[in-house]
Parts: sequence; structure tokens; C-alpha cells
Amino acid sequence: ADFAPSISVSVDLQRRCRQVSEMYFGNWKSYPQFFCRAPGRVNLIGEHVDYMGFSVLPMALANDVIVAVGLDDVQSQQPSVAVINLEPRYPSAEFRIGEVSGTNWHDYVACGVKGAMEDLHLTSFPTNMRMAFSGNIPCAAGLSSSSALVCAAALAFYKAHEIHSGTSVPSRLHVASMCCKAERYIGTMGGGMDQAASLLSQSGSALHIEFTPTLAAELVPLPPGAVFVVANSLADSFKAECGNPFNHRVAECRLACILIRRALHPSGSGLSGAGSPCRSELTLAAVLSDFGLNESQLVAKIGKEAETVGAGDDVDSSEGPSRSELLPSLVTGEEAAKLLGTDLAGLRDMVGVVSLATTMTTAGVYYRVLRHVFVPVHYSYRIVAFLSCQIGWPNLQSSTELRPLARARHVLTEAERVSRFREICNLHDDKALVELGRLMDESHASCSGDYDCSCPELDDLVSICRKAGALGARLTGAGWGGCAVALVPELLIDRFIEDVSAGYYRRHVSHGEDAAYPAPIFVSRPAAGAGY
Repeated sequence: ADFAPSISVSVDLQRRCRQVSEMYFGNWKSYPQFFCRAPGRVNLIGEHVDYMGFSVLPMALANDVIVAVGLDDVQSQQPSVAVINLEPRYPSAEFRIGEVSGTNWHDYVACGVKGAMEDLHLTSFPTNMRMAFSGNIPCAAGLSSSSALVCAAALAFYKAHEIHSGTSVPSRLHVASMCCKAERYIGTMGGGMDQAASLLSQSGSALHIEFTPTLAAELVPLPPGAVFVVANSLADSFKAECGNPFNHRVAECRLACILIRRALHPSGSGLSGAGSPCRSELTLAAVLSDFGLNESQLVAKIGKEAETVGAGDDVDSSEGPSRSELLPSLVTGEEAAKLLGTDLAGLRDMVGVVSLATTMTTAGVYYRVLRHVFVPVHYSYRIVAFLSCQIGWPNLQSSTELRPLARARHVLTEAERVSRFREICNLHDDKALVELGRLMDESHASCSGDYDCSCPELDDLVSICRKAGALGARLTGAGWGGCAVALVPELLIDRFIEDVSAGYYRRHVSHGEDAAYPAPIFVSRPAAGAGY
């Protein structure tokens, strides 16, 4: 079977399942019918490149989300999902199947359920569902705790549908692709790495994930002696919250794609419509493919041709983009619009990134209106998704600063590092660990500089990891907080953890001077993907 049983492989997992089963019984006076689990992930290299069409190289964590699931015997006209969590800070909730209303923890559950229901082309579900969750993935740490929730909830719904209809759960690749789309209902325009890593990983290997032309994954053996340590900076990273720059970066990259295309093809040849790229063309991977370039060639081209369009400069778009405008280093929203011969509203529509607050409010209104006039649930989902994407990028203002050159340079050079990392892992060279560490160091410098997705705490933690003996260290996950991952020689692990705990956590954790406390740092080994 594509989804082999995975609950019984760990004594600790069995203990946690018993614990969440008891919570389920205590709340609903019955026992769950089945369990699902989905792990978090740590990305070894390849940050902020998946949504630009490039490959990534993560591995699944042993840390995971498990869910105990049961179905009502009572038929329901408006089926709902009731959720509880073993962790008290996550309050219980109930929501109608097919609705996502905000960014609370249970809305990630709602995303998974909604995505699976739409994928199955269901207009209704015969019963209510009950789900009891337990997780040990650090929250807001860049380890994909939210995506694990989405994946676990989606698997739960697929399994529930299998029980009712006899229809088998789809393949792992299919579910991973669906979960990527489903999580966008929460407002984060990710590229699919987190869901693919959670669903496609196998114990003992990292995973090289490709997104073009279709989702594909290859197991990558790690070199002997390679041990990765995950260290939490304790600075929270909430990429789905309003004001977080994650979607801003997506938009800057899409702007870079449009500007590069127009500079390389001033006439608009090869572009959809009147010289305006369609959504599938707004990745740098598509740009390379369409113009027959590789990453190094495009990096050299944008580095040579780019110049800053300063505030107040007169940009005459009627003559078409000049070579010097291939990619500006710095441009305001108003100036970017002029470069493209449009206004702010047109620019928002072109880059197509959705503000979470506007999306959730408007999508909720769309859905309620459509259901009020009896549009079937399945078509309501599709119409809501389409209309929400037309909202544009409401946070873009005339004075908003955009840096397409630096963002594109990071994506292209990071894509090269992923390819090199994979090659080294497969070569089994004696100097493999040193070279992998160098690539990780370069990746962090690019994330911190060109992509500006680090923070003082992460930069400090990465520096301390290197001083403590790491061969390389970098932020992992979206950034702006969360975790760092360090490559450490196996013989130095205990000393490394002690030195990082002393050098970082004693300054960043509020405890008594002599109090003993567990540092949020742990050794990470490649774990198995999601299952039942």
C-alpha cells in the first residue's frame, strides 16, 4: 500500500497515541476509530526557492503531529469537525466542513479537510468528524508544524472517506500536491516543500524534491558522519500572520520574473496576453527554461545589467524597458508600476500575492453568498479560490520598497547550492562534510543578506554554532525567527550542544542563574513520512 502503517513503529508513538486516545474518550465518551500522523521537517538547504520552481533538500523529523479520529453515527445536513488538542494553549473548536475562517491552529486542520473534500469532488459528507490532536513539533520555529497539521487532517479526511465509500486513499505524491494547494487557503503562498517532505520522506535518507514539470522526490543518502543539529532561536516565525514579509518576498520574486521577461523580450514575445506573463510563468525556473539559461548565466546577466531606479527618477515606459532596467536593485511600488506601464492596481494584479486579512474576510463572504444561493459546495470552493486570487496585493503602496535584484540573486544562487549539495551527498567524497558545511554557510549569508529573511537572534545563533565546532550552519524554514540547522561531526555532538547551550540559551532564556533547564536544541535524524 502507498500509505503503509506507521503508528506501531515507535514505542514513544504508541505511548502518545494512548494518551491522545484517553483524551478523546474523556471528551466524547467513545474511542477513536483510527490514528494518523504527519512529521515536521528540517530543510537542509534550499530556502525560498520552491515557490520559484526550484528543487529543495529537506528531511523529515521524528517530531510529528498525531490525530485520533472518530465519526458520528448520526447523519448531518451540515457536517462539522470538532477538534481538541492535548496542549491546553490550543483551545477546542468546531467548524463546518469546507470552511476556513482565520489563522488559529484549527484553521490549518480546516485547510486539510477542505482540500481533501474538494479533491474528492464531494458536495457533502454524511457525518460529523471528531479529531483529537497531539504534537511535539516546536511551534513557529520553521519546522513546518502548521503543514504537519494540514497533512494529518487531510489524511484523516481521506481515511474517513475510505471508511464510508471504500475508495482508496490517493497516492502520496497526489496528497502532497493537494496539501500544498490546501494550505494556501490560510493565506501563505508556499511552494510545496513542507507538505512533500512530510508525506514523501523515508527513514534514513534526506529528500531531494523537484516541482517542475511535476512533483517528484528522490531519496538522498547523507554522507557517513553527517549529523544535523536543530537549534531554536526562540524568536517566533509566523509566516501566515498579517505583516509577515513572506508573501512580500514572493511578490518581489514575481516582479523580478516579469521585469526579466520584458527586458529579454521587449516585444512581449512568448508571453501570454498583451505581454503580461500568466501565473505559471512567474517563476525563475520558468524564466531559465524559456530563455535557455542556467542559474549562473542569469545571475551574471542581472548583476551586470541592473541599476537602481532612484526615488523621483523619471521612468518612461513608453519606450519599453532598457537593458539597464533588467532588474533594478531598489524600486518603489509606484516606480515599478511605471516600469511596467501600469498603475498600482495593475501591479498588484500582476504579482497576484494575496493579503491574508483581505483574503480571509473576502473569501468568507464569497463562500457564504454562494452557499446562500445554493451553489454546490465543490463549485463554491473553486469560485472562492479564483475570486480570492483576484484580490491582488493590497499591502503594496506607492512608497513600498521592492528589491527584485537581491531576491532573484538569492533564489538563483540557492538553487545552484541545492544541486551541488545533492551531488556531494551522492559522491561519498572524503571531504564531503566540509563542502556541505561551506554550502550551508553560503546559504545563510544569502538568506541574511540578499533575501533579508534572518533576524538578529538567528544570526547570533548561527555564529555561535560555528564557533562551537559546526562545519556549517544556516537558518532553516521561512526565517524571520525559528530555527537554525548545523552540520556537526558525530564525535563532537555532546560538546557542541553544551557549548551552544552555554553560549546562546543562557543569554536568551529567562531562568534563574543556577537553574537547570532543557535547551531547545536536539539532534535530528531522517525520519519516516506520514501514515496511519
